[in-house]
Amino acid sequence: MKRFSMFAAAAMFVCGFAFGAGPHYKHLRPMEWMIGDWVGHATLDQDIPGFGEKGDPVEIAVSLKWRANKNVIVMESIERKEDKEIDGLFITVEWDAEKKQVVTSLTNGIGDRWHGVLEFTGGDNHETTSRVVSADGTVANDAMVVVLERIGKNSMKYIFENGSSIVYKRK
Repeated sequence: MKRFSMFAAAAMFVCGFAFGAGPHYKHLRPMEWMIGDWVGHATLDQDIPGFGEKGDPVEIAVSLKWRANKNVIVMESIERKEDKEIDGLFITVEWDAEKKQVVTSLTNGIGDRWHGVLEFTGGDNHETTSRVVSADGTVANDAMVVVLERIGKNSMKYIFENGSSIVYKRK
């Protein structure tokens, strides 16, 4: 029994905050209402060979989860069109303790990447400003701004710079 107690104590020491929220949770907590599964509808903003053409309607399934003892939020999306399915986005949201800000990193299914800063703009809303690096290494000159608004208990709306938007409903 003594050996088991020592093992349990060592495991708890190694795991640290394994049984509770980590130290960065307090900075991400305003996004906690988003954790779960969502679905929205949009149109493709570019041709994707073997999947669809610009303007085709797609369903977007989104899942947001806590990871690393609530120190990180991970978002994954899948885009569906008729009987086809492709990976959409992979996003991490986390606290950068050195810069004292919430940062995001996003990669899409064709290899483009965004790195940005997320700011809470009041209530459950936030705004992300990102720099885009395309799959071929080209860096966009201008930052991209995306605004998220909470619409009631079970809906949220992403608004893009070009005026387009996607409304997601909780599954």
